[in-house]
Amino acid sequence: MNRILKLLGTTFVVAFAIGIILSVIGMLLKWNSVTQFRLAFFWTGAILIVSGLLSVMMEFKMSIDFGVRYSQTTGDLNVFERSKRWIVDIIQEHGFFIFIFLTGTYFLVFAFLI
Repeated sequence: MNRILKLLGTTFVVAFAIGIILSVIGMLLKWNSVTQFRLAFFWTGAILIVSGLLSVMMEFKMSIDFGVRYSQTTGDLNVFERSKRWIVDIIQEHGFFIFIFLTGTYFLVFAFLI
């Protein structure tokens, strides 16, 4: 439970910081309407979510690539250590996706609340 709250807090802080940067850019570009800010938040969220999905898809593509599999078998690692390394890679990639997805979701919520 503590890790989930920490993740939610961290993603909110990152989304808030990016939101401030977007607001400053909007003020520098002299955006006058709320719609311009809403669209900026919406597209930022959409881009973050799509980039997270693409990273997971690329990781999956790399994991089924024969060349990558073969290159990982050359070395001193036994089957157990190699499998453990693959699991760690998958967890890291999905963890990144969850982080980016939550941050993008915050932006979509911000866009609909504006």
